[in-house]
Amino acid sequence: MPFAYYDRLNAARQRIYRNSDAIERVDLPDLAALRALVPAIETALAAARRADTERACQALVNAVTPAQRRWMMWGVHACMLALSLFMIVYGVQLCQITWNQSMAEFPALRVGLVYAPIPIAGVLTLLFLIERVWVGDPPKTSVMYSDAAAELE
Repeated sequence: MPFAYYDRLNAARQRIYRNSDAIERVDLPDLAALRALVPAIETALAAARRADTERACQALVNAVTPAQRRWMMWGVHACMLALSLFMIVYGVQLCQITWNQSMAEFPALRVGLVYAPIPIAGVLTLLFLIERVWVGDPPKTSVMYSDAAAELE
């Protein structure tokens, strides 16, 4: 059942819409094995242990097929894009709104300037995302992979 905006879509978008509606299920390679990985991720997230979370998430990514892994990575990229754009747009608005306010302890320091790292971090995140999508992951010989995940904490 198409939504109200379906008629406003061009023919190519309507075809994509119909094709996505035709998908009844997504076959996973070993559902029981994937289901067993979820509690490990939940426990690591609840304990706020980054290394364990990385390890559990990597096990989940390794357990799916390459096509599903590719879709998962595009989902991660889409979430990071949304986050960075949110930081840029609303961070700039926050800086503009609070620019004429001063801090009580430092009257010469504008509040908008204090919030300036938010949109700057959004721009840097967006640049890193563009680099990762365009160039890809760094080579395995990179210094980025020199530390094991367990040694980082």
